[in-house]
Amino acid sequence: MKTAKEVVIYVKEKKILKSSKEYIYYLTHTYDYEPRKVWVKAPYDLETFEVICAYIQFESWHIE
Repeated sequence: MKTAKEVVIYVKEKKILKSSKEYIYYLTHTYDYEPRKVWVKAPYDLETFEVICAYIQFESWHIE
């Protein structure tokens, strides 16, 4: 298993983020009082998708 730092390094070193395959991810969102479940289809492998999600969370931490 890779550490978070290793995953970020792996993704940053990629020349192309998109994969030739499509993946389906199941997200749960508990920001509101009621959890929401969302299915996402994306052309990114798991590590890349996790880094993208983490970046979005980091950049939007201040939004209410």
